[in-house]
Amino acid sequence: MRTISASLKTHYQGEVTTLVTCWKVTRADATVEGFTNHVENIIYQSVTYKAATGYTASNIHSNADLSVDNLDIYGLLDSDDISPADLRAGLYDYADIEIFQLNYEDLTQGNLVLQTGKLGEITIKDNIFIAEMRSLSQLLQQNIGEVIMPTCRADFGDTRCGIVLSPDDWQASTAYSIGDIVKATTYDARRYICTVSGTSAGSEPTWDTTIGNTTTEATSPAVQWVAYNAYTFEGSPTTVTDTRTFIDTSITNADDVFNGGLLTWLTGDNAGYLMEIKDWTLSTNTFKLFQAMPNTIQTSDTYKVTLGCDKQTATCQSFATENGVQGNIYNFRGEPFLPGNDKISKFGGQ
Repeated sequence: MRTISASLKTHYQGEVTTLVTCWKVTRADATVEGFTNHVENIIYQSVTYKAATGYTASNIHSNADLSVDNLDIYGLLDSDDISPADLRAGLYDYADIEIFQLNYEDLTQGNLVLQTGKLGEITIKDNIFIAEMRSLSQLLQQNIGEVIMPTCRADFGDTRCGIVLSPDDWQASTAYSIGDIVKATTYDARRYICTVSGTSAGSEPTWDTTIGNTTTEATSPAVQWVAYNAYTFEGSPTTVTDTRTFIDTSITNADDVFNGGLLTWLTGDNAGYLMEIKDWTLSTNTFKLFQAMPNTIQTSDTYKVTLGCDKQTATCQSFATENGVQGNIYNFRGEPFLPGNDKISKFGGQ
């Protein structure tokens, strides 16, 4: 049921109306953008809705049977607000959408919400983008729960996995407890785990970067840290092949360890954009991304990249080596030892 103020309802019932349609886009990174089909910008509830003559929306279609409502938003890629680079980089994937009408002559009358939902599939063709909006009723058609499977259901680095991909920088004069993880303020491809608690010194120690070695701070009681290999690495392209492939000779990890990992650009024209790794080859020091980046990659650009995870038990055991041979297996979210359909279908002495 939609709600409407008494004054706006009276305006709807009048012979002449001054109504406009607005749509608010809230991206996953909390960026809020507003657009309207009015000829001038409208400021409503602290959001500026820009006159977007290049944007149109199809008719809103709703059903009482809870089937998915549909709505398409069409736009020309001639706006500084929604660029093809941002669309291709996925910044608008699953963004929240709210579409409403209001009286631009009297904003105090409030608004009438026409539709809410999330952006679905976005296609770009002939310099025109078409964004599919999926209403909240689509959530009612999604399965709730998880399927038993031999591989891990957790995402590498999430709260269920428990792996800290990018620890906080070491801080001076800070109380640290056993098990706390930090990284050096200057990148050194290591993470340091506290093995003796205490308060850190006033200046950063000289880290012993040898895996398994201990760094002792100049404090009493002395905080001690043991070095382990990092899960997040930083680098800069040595040679760029294209917007999807580049070489970085500073990265020396084994073949395929970054496959499925996430690369984030820190500087350059692609700064802030993320992309999954399709392949990493040590012999050629080559990264290949799943999709091309929206802007040209430069050798002066910097990035960070996380290891990938194939969600197998052996891989899980290889992470968190500070826990011994079990690694991170106690956080494994799969059922690799349950019999499959081939076992169930067997009979007799098979």
